[in-house]
Amino acid sequence: MMGVKTLIKIDTGINYETEFDLKINKFAAKFDFKVTEISGTSAIIEQCYANVKDKILILEDK
Repeated sequence: MMGVKTLIKIDTGINYETEFDLKINKFAAKFDFKVTEISGTSAIIEQCYANVKDKILILEDK
């Protein structure tokens, strides 16, 4: 999968998903990812989403 080997887990301080850590670890194990945790805000997630969305739209236009 394009050389992706790390899953970044962003600790926003919001804990609303039950068994979130378990789900992250299962996902990482399934794809042989290393999990790295960073502190941050949802702005990081929103910016990543916007970047990927822009790239997908560019590919669709070709």
